Amino acid sequence: MQLDISVMSAEWATETLLFVIQIVLCMLIFLAVERLRPIQNMQPFNQEKRAELWLMLVNGIFFQPFIYFVVVLFFTHTVKELIPYQIFDSEIQILPFFLQVFIGLLLLDLKVYIRHRFTHNFMWQTHAVHHSANDVNWLTSARLHPSELFVDTVFTIPVMYLLGFSGDGIVYASMGMFFFNLFTHLNLNLEYPSFLRYLVGSPNFHRWHHAKLETEAFNKNFSVIFPFIDLAFGSFYHPKGKLPKEYGIYQRPNEIPITQTLWGYLSYPFR
Repeated sequence: MQLDISVMSAEWATETLLFVIQIVLCMLIFLAVERLRPIQNMQPFNQEKRAELWLMLVNGIFFQPFIYFVVVLFFTHTVKELIPYQIFDSEIQILPFFLQVFIGLLLLDLKVYIRHRFTHNFMWQTHAVHHSANDVNWLTSARLHPSELFVDTVFTIPVMYLLGFSGDGIVYASMGMFFFNLFTHLNLNLEYPSFLRYLVGSPNFHRWHHAKLETEAFNKNFSVIFPFIDLAFGSFYHPKGKLPKEYGIYQRPNEIPITQTLWGYLSYPFR
């Protein structure tokens, strides 16, 4: 038992160090990219950005590993007994690696779409933390309440196992989803021409999901990588050559505003 605890502690320390290094690299790269054609003029480290960075670190170092451990432990000891096989395991494993990754990305984005619509309809008080960003940038992608991370993990693990995804294919697909989610939240004026706007997500496409004043954009653009998923389900909104006037939540008179601090983000769903 002592050895197991030591090994787990070493693995956690390694993962934490890699996560911090990854965040620093992302910060340097995306801060430089956002200076090319910014949509909003914003201070890089104002109070809101500092709070978002703290939330990313707290989630990545503590909440996300803990939630993942709990969900995997529950799944392997209970649900997995009810689902003893993977439906498409052999079919997926014989596919070329790049095709495994593409299918993994497609399924992950479909999962994100379903989970995203679920949080809008049934967990808005929690998901509002993400939408309360007045300055949308790469850090906004990690502006998630821990309870939403839990729901996302619950959606992901059983679905990927049931369909038969294991090994490097889903690992690379998950990495691709992570970095593409950062990309679509960039403060970067980037819009694709003609049909490409329906195939691949862009920062301008996702900006409409964060629109504050344009009611026609509310509950639209739930996908991350593939906008044609929104197109198929009737939630696509991306007018050519236009961008929202403001970002954040339209505050109704009886609603409590979200304080732009780490504690404000964590405590808001319970207020």
